[in-house]
Amino acid sequence: MAFRSKIVFAFVFLVLQNTFFSQNKKLDSLKKVVATTKTDSTLLKNLIELSRLCSKQGFPNEGLEYGKRALAICNQKNDLEKASIANMQIGSNYLALNNTDSSRIYYTNALLISRKLGDTLNVSNIYNNLGLIKYYQSDFPGALNYYLISLKIKEEMKDSAKLGWNYNAIGALYTGTASYDKALIYLTKAMTIAKIRNNQRGYTEASGNIANIYKAKKEYNKALSVYKEILSITLKNNEGVFLDETYSNIANTYFLQNKYDISIRYYLTAIDVAVKKSNQRVKGFCHIGLARNYRSTNRYKEAISNCHAALAISEELKLKQIAKEAYEELYKSYKKSNVDSSLFYYEKYNEILATIISEGSHAEMLKLEERYENEKKIAITEINHTKEIEIEKVKSKNQRTISYFFVLVAILVGVFLFVIYKRLQLTRKQKEIINIQKQETEEQKSIIEEKQKEIVDSINYAKRIQYTLLAHEDILKENLKEHFVLFKPKDIVSGDFYWATKKDNRFYLAVCDCTGHGVPGAFMSLLNISFLNEAINEKNISEPHEVFNHVRKRLIENISQNGGQDGMDGILVCIDTLKNTITYSAANNSPILISANEAVELPKDKMPVGKGERENSFTLQHIDIKNGDILYLYTDGFADQFGGPKGKKYKYKQLNSRLLAINQLPLKDQSSTLLSNFKDWKGNLEQVDDVCVIGIKF
Repeated sequence: MAFRSKIVFAFVFLVLQNTFFSQNKKLDSLKKVVATTKTDSTLLKNLIELSRLCSKQGFPNEGLEYGKRALAICNQKNDLEKASIANMQIGSNYLALNNTDSSRIYYTNALLISRKLGDTLNVSNIYNNLGLIKYYQSDFPGALNYYLISLKIKEEMKDSAKLGWNYNAIGALYTGTASYDKALIYLTKAMTIAKIRNNQRGYTEASGNIANIYKAKKEYNKALSVYKEILSITLKNNEGVFLDETYSNIANTYFLQNKYDISIRYYLTAIDVAVKKSNQRVKGFCHIGLARNYRSTNRYKEAISNCHAALAISEELKLKQIAKEAYEELYKSYKKSNVDSSLFYYEKYNEILATIISEGSHAEMLKLEERYENEKKIAITEINHTKEIEIEKVKSKNQRTISYFFVLVAILVGVFLFVIYKRLQLTRKQKEIINIQKQETEEQKSIIEEKQKEIVDSINYAKRIQYTLLAHEDILKENLKEHFVLFKPKDIVSGDFYWATKKDNRFYLAVCDCTGHGVPGAFMSLLNISFLNEAINEKNISEPHEVFNHVRKRLIENISQNGGQDGMDGILVCIDTLKNTITYSAANNSPILISANEAVELPKDKMPVGKGERENSFTLQHIDIKNGDILYLYTDGFADQFGGPKGKKYKYKQLNSRLLAINQLPLKDQSSTLLSNFKDWKGNLEQVDDVCVIGIKF
């Protein structure tokens, strides 16, 4: 078996050598062209392309040389457009060498030039790279700030094809900070755009980040499958840019599976590639990986040697993350042989860990994203205000036009016989004025309609985001015997939501009504979904009443500091498949159980999930279910709808009677019957609130 592994790695090295040979062949061809080119414009173009290829294929030192030659020609010719590109390529090569300070200087130069030229797309791309520098320096809030600036510019450009890199970068950032749910949202967007645009590199980058999430969740076989697919694509396309990191990721995954020998071989391969690319950052992390493998196999001397190699790189690159992991490994490696050295490195580890935590505050990242979302809401408000101003302007102009007309008519009547010829002239001029006013009115109308369309498009996009967070039909089918969902928002987006998750042997289903509806209600629903997810999947809170207690605490901490009482009413049901029990907690809304053709309104707590008059702990309720029983969960939208012959509310009593009357029907027919009944009752009246009804048959 060991002999076969050696053959595999020998083959990998042969492929690797062929890859670099192919890359060198392309570079050598372009170098010959540069050596014989005398025209400045052609030479400049080829120098910039050489610098770009060197950065992409792992030869950053040569890339710096060509980039600086190109920049010198740009400065001599005062060619600002090419100077911006040359500065970017120099910054890219410095970043490949992990010289973040020099990289930042050249990217900043490119940013200033691009702003001067009005090159909005380039400005956005440079902010991306500045964010990457911050990411390498473990300044995660700083990185997110730059990424969000770049994202905002591209969204304003309305060019979805160029958003993929932004989504991938933000997804990678959230992966690095263990915010996996947020990471998957952005990475899925990146992969979708890459597929549509047939962007193999973008798809590979997003796939790599999703593989990192699999690895973090200990789904090692899934992670290895994706990493090896990336390795195959990279070798096939002769792109050295992903090789060292991909080998390193594979090595780390094997280490986590305790497969130390194969992990060491992949780490050594990764170091070999990183040396060829002059990628000290990846080389440093690979030395840490080797140290972990050697320590795990009691080869402490080799582990310590690799830690010191990593420390030397961290000092050279000023990368605190490498130093932190090196100190941790030195502490563990000396633990059995040298207590004093172990204690010394443990103290060094804690010192640098405290520094990284203070510089990379997760709370600050959340504030940055919240500020970005608030700016979008403010922009929508400003559009509405602008629309109102434009309407008032049109009204004012029409009023002035009418006033002028009557004044002119009065004058013409008074002097009709004297100025008959003048009257004809004035009439003709008046017609011209009316035509101009009409044209201006049409233009204002067109502007208002365009603004309205932009607002509706934005809200429709928000709807797509909200619907991805609702309970998917697949998870409901997987965990419920039979069910139906009747979900009818009042507006495009909804303050009502239904959400589900599976944690170990427990399946949770929530049906909730947030304060408000439309856009404000939708924002509250997203916030409450995130707090429910946090409680169950991050804080490992298992009981429904404790989950509601946690969500209420988070709401009060975040939005009720100034007396606000925003929150939600709702029901959270927990089905324990191992114990075969059903528990729930209810805030202001009661579940309805129909058993043996009798309807029972189950207990609830008369208080909301949020700041209210009572803040007692929610009650954990138990349900005894028999085969054939049906449990209904609903919000207040159906019962509060006005309609019928006298325009009155539908009310809960009538709704519960309707559920009892239809409970023998198939669940799919129950949903369509309820919807038809709701529409008939509402008639021509406006829907007053969001409607959500879920039925579950056991």
